Amino acid sequence: MKIEEELRKYLAIFSAPMESRKIPWAHVFGNHDIEIDDISKTKIYEEYEYCISKHTENIYGTTNFVLPIKHSNKDEIAFTIWGLDINNLIANTDIPIDKNMNKICIYKTKCVCSR
Repeated sequence: MKIEEELRKYLAIFSAPMESRKIPWAHVFGNHDIEIDDISKTKIYEEYEYCISKHTENIYGTTNFVLPIKHSNKDEIAFTIWGLDINNLIANTDIPIDKNMNKICIYKTKCVCSR
């Protein structure tokens, strides 16, 4: 499939600086990522050793995640990165927005964040 090949080419270029330096990196999908289904794209991204964004089960959307960043010298969370995709064409789905937000909020309460 031509689009999948193009995605793989782009990812090879995009991820090379991080992968070669062994730097963890993350991504989220946007509203222009509809050419390939999200699960197939996620599998392509997850082929990269240092790609740390993963699909979170039981949360609507494919690349919604919470990524805790720990202090370099202690085992505490310094800050948290929230990855929230916009779920492509959510306006055209049968999932109510408030249900989606409730699931994200439930997930938020499970995350331990410090400031």
